Amino acid sequence: MTDNKRLGELIAILKSKKRIRNQKEFSELLDANPNVVSRYATGIETLTERFADIVCQVFTEVNKDWLLFGTEPILKYAIQGKVLITEDRNYLECKKCLELAEKLQGKSDELLELHKKNEKIYEEKEELRRTIDRIYAENPQIPRPHLNGKSKAG
Repeated sequence: MTDNKRLGELIAILKSKKRIRNQKEFSELLDANPNVVSRYATGIETLTERFADIVCQVFTEVNKDWLLFGTEPILKYAIQGKVLITEDRNYLECKKCLELAEKLQGKSDELLELHKKNEKIYEEKEELRRTIDRIYAENPQIPRPHLNGKSKAG
């Protein structure tokens, strides 16, 4: 086991900041296998630079150097209300940086909203699939259509 559990720490931070609800959502936002994320988060496997890049593309506030090497700060910036919080004084004083950070936060919020809608649609689709399966099971005389356009008699 490696001693790098920073991804697990990051997930906890993102949860505390209400950026994600849980590790599963974190995995989904990264389009990553939850088992891989778990192995990185617990330090069983060493986080790769490629994976760190993906994390930093989705969560733009994350400091890649911290994620890979433990170099502070953890977050390059955070937005609380209309205030940009950062340890980098030059970044804080740059109005353009604040505007861009707010836009990024807005896009992240938009992405989370879309993700929630997608999750709801997926759940509805699964419910419809179960209903259709139940109807066909209750009515074996109805031929079940297949993707190739031909139907298969029950």
